[in-house]
Amino acid sequence: MDWKNKYLKYKLKYIELKNQTQNQSKQIGGTKNENKIFDELIDYNIKKNNWNLKTLLLDCIRQTTMQTETVNLINYIIKNNIIKPSKKHKELALIYAVSKGYYILVEELIKLGTNPNIPNYGENLIDNAIKSHYHKTAKVLLKYGCVGKNFYSQEQLLSNEINFSNDPENIVGLNGQSQNLSNPNIYSEVIYDEFKELLLSSNRYNFENIARNNFKLEYGKNVILS
Repeated sequence: MDWKNKYLKYKLKYIELKNQTQNQSKQIGGTKNENKIFDELIDYNIKKNNWNLKTLLLDCIRQTTMQTETVNLINYIIKNNIIKPSKKHKELALIYAVSKGYYILVEELIKLGTNPNIPNYGENLIDNAIKSHYHKTAKVLLKYGCVGKNFYSQEQLLSNEINFSNDPENIVGLNGQSQNLSNPNIYSEVIYDEFKELLLSSNRYNFENIARNNFKLEYGKNVILS
């Protein structure tokens, strides 16, 4: 009957309009708003000298309160060419993320092409993670092929009998007591300061060729660590 065809016609029209409205609301309430927040967050921190474009990746990780949001921020920064992090910048960011137990960020940085087998003070990153009791972080590093001097297989890691429920991972020892011995949080703040200074330092001497450095200095050129 004619009324059935009219009903189907209007129903299809209703579904089409509903889908259009939902798609528009997603665009307005999701990506666009999030991008605006990211822009304002970056502008505010740079103007306040909390962050620096040369250290932006490291700065974002330091201010993490929720790892998944920091992942979105890092992806936004790179996708929109706000920075193009160098190999050194990504490696320092990975070492710092491991020192904080930010296992989600550790995985994201590795996905961005950072080598998980970079050495840190004579050890590999998985050794650092295990010493800080960051077992989720250690599992991520193992997943992407990180090999340490002492830890190199999933079987060596603690089972799920010990529940690391919070993010970042709890610093808890086998006896259930907090580990104050070389507190990882204090350590991570120290290396943050060191890494930031390293990234901000543009004039460095290359002692492999002092004559060349003297020549550059004589003509007022920057001496870059090579």
